Parts: sequence; structure tokens; C-alpha cells
Amino acid sequence: MRKLAICVAALLPLLLSGCGRDSLESLRKQQLLTVKEANDLLETIKDKASADKAKPRLKELGDRWRDLDKRVGDLPPIPTEEEARVQKKYDDELNGAKMRYFRESIRVSLVPGGAEVLKEVGDLKKKK
Repeated sequence: MRKLAICVAALLPLLLSGCGRDSLESLRKQQLLTVKEANDLLETIKDKASADKAKPRLKELGDRWRDLDKRVGDLPPIPTEEEARVQKKYDDELNGAKMRYFRESIRVSLVPGGAEVLKEVGDLKKKK
């Protein structure tokens, strides 16, 4: 039993050292989920009441996007093979989600109160 405890104590720091670290893949996945959530929320905006209801959540999503974008920029240099693999896995879907976001943004901007709600998201290219 003592040997097991010693092994666990010795291996635990090694196992935990990788936990909580950002990777390009984990950040791309989170970006994709964030844009999809924003799209789904924008789709619910049909009038001033639904626009007002969506404001706080859209602000959170905009802040989350900027944080994720910053974290991607803060990553150490990524091997070309890993970057290509992640691009192949996520970029088409992420680009499609971004296009949907822009279409929904145009539609929402024409809804009463929609332009105000879009201001809550903010500029997705600004860094925090």
C-alpha cells in the first residue's frame, strides 16, 4: 500500500502538469461553441423584447470570444503539423459559423432594438 501511495505521489504532478493548459485545438473548439451559441441566441431575436432579453448573454459571449482570441494569440509557437491538423478539423465549421453570425447580425440590425443588442457583443476583433 505504501508503494502505491509513493507512486501516486510521484506521478500526480506529472499528470496534473498538462491540465488546464490551452491548446490550439481546445481554444478552436471553444470558439466554435461560442459562435454557435451566439448564432442560436441571435436567431431568437424577433422584436424589441427579445432583443432586450438577449443583451446580457450576448455581452458575455462577446467577452468570451475576445478572451479566446487573445488566448489563441498568446499560445507559444505551434508546430506546423498540429496547426494544419486543427485547421482541417475546425476551420470549415468555424468559418461557416462565422458566416451565419454575420448573416444573423445583418438581420438583427433591422429588428427594433437589434442595433443596440449588437453593440453589446462588441467588436469581435478587439483584444481585451
